[in-house]
Amino acid sequence: SLQIFLSFPIANACATLVGQNLGGGRPDRAWGAIRTGYALELVAMGAVSLLLLFARERIVAWFSTDPEVIRIASDYLLFSCASVVISGIYFVSFRALQGAGDMRAPMLASLASVLCVALPLSWFLITRTELGPRAIWISNLAFMATNTLLATGWLALGRWARPSLR
Repeated sequence: SLQIFLSFPIANACATLVGQNLGGGRPDRAWGAIRTGYALELVAMGAVSLLLLFARERIVAWFSTDPEVIRIASDYLLFSCASVVISGIYFVSFRALQGAGDMRAPMLASLASVLCVALPLSWFLITRTELGPRAIWISNLAFMATNTLLATGWLALGRWARPSLR
């Protein structure tokens, strides 16, 4: 949840600036807000990621003294290190598109990522490997990476910034 508490305010501010600047006929400033949003997310989520990476066992030990729980939860936090950075980028892309009035692209990106990546990969890894809980964590990371790539790729096309195409 830490990623949401840090990412959403930055992404929400980006959405507001994108909407205001597009409404004011300043797509260049909307792009600037997006670049700033990405930079802030990378700094904030990079710091969280590093904290999780280097202190994951100590963090888990605050909640349990069971060595097996600490081992499994620490392994999970290892996957979370990448996920928090990726999700920060996604939230900026997602909210920037929403601020520009494009609700469809983020929804379709999420739907495609779930149906074409997360579900098939989860099924395969659970039924064909011995990864245990890691199978779901890998699938979740693949979902987040695909979703981010699709939403950010659509954002990068810039259709949202051209009034005739919005």
